[in-house]
Amino acid sequence: MTNSVIAGNVADTGAGSGGGILSEHGATTVTNSTVSDNVSARAGGGVEVAGGTTDLVDVELNRNSTGNAPGNGGGLHLGGASVVTIDASQVLANHAGNEGGGLWNSPAGTLTVTNTSVTSNTVGVANNGPNVFQKGPVAGGVFTVDGAPIAEGPNTLAFG
Repeated sequence: MTNSVIAGNVADTGAGSGGGILSEHGATTVTNSTVSDNVSARAGGGVEVAGGTTDLVDVELNRNSTGNAPGNGGGLHLGGASVVTIDASQVLANHAGNEGGGLWNSPAGTLTVTNTSVTSNTVGVANNGPNVFQKGPVAGGVFTVDGAPIAEGPNTLAFG
């Protein structure tokens, strides 16, 4: 997807994940686009990656939200052994009912973030990583921001 707006979508049936984008076991690239104001019941209010690879470049991932069961990854939820890269983007004002208001990485996922602002995201459970969350124990999962590793668990870090 290039030069697109993905906004105002709802994934609320059953285990609804990926309110704006659901990528399963494929290769997804989103460039110069906006993913905003989307809602999911389960995880990945803006984007859910459940296998495969996803690249977000120059993407505004803003004001997305996910519910409470499990309620992870308001902006982006990376499940399983997926590989996601985010570059030159913005992750702003997303909300997760439980963990990782902005970005959530699985114990087996690889999430690489560069040149990106991740700020002002929120969670429904205090101190559960309003901006970023690395699920652990880490079993091959790697989460880095501008080359620095993100520790297991909730992180109050805001960057960019």
